[in-house]
Amino acid sequence: MKESRKIFLPVDVEPIDILGYNDRYLKIIERYLPVDIFVRGGEITITGVEEDVEKAFSIFKELLVIIDQGKRLNESAVEEVARVITFRKAKYSVTSYLFTEEKRLLQKQQARKGT
Repeated sequence: MKESRKIFLPVDVEPIDILGYNDRYLKIIERYLPVDIFVRGGEITITGVEEDVEKAFSIFKELLVIIDQGKRLNESAVEEVARVITFRKAKYSVTSYLFTEEKRLLQKQQARKGT
């Protein structure tokens, strides 16, 4: 049975910020999950099987957290969020995971420079 869930974008977030130019970010999410995503103004509607709808909803929520932190999205960040939410059952938020991974990579780069 198909389920639907809506996300209302905050007034300071433009649809292009979360969907990307030519819907690039939206297409990444649709590659990971078999859901239909419709956008009208500041309203995003996700339709599909309940589990997939919930995962897509979580992806959008995490992307909004990243935007709220003042960071700009890019394709690799959207890809990583979609991958982590789709395939991992993390006990922590994706943004926390991404921050930890970013910090780990930075430390690794700094260690290489020091040797």
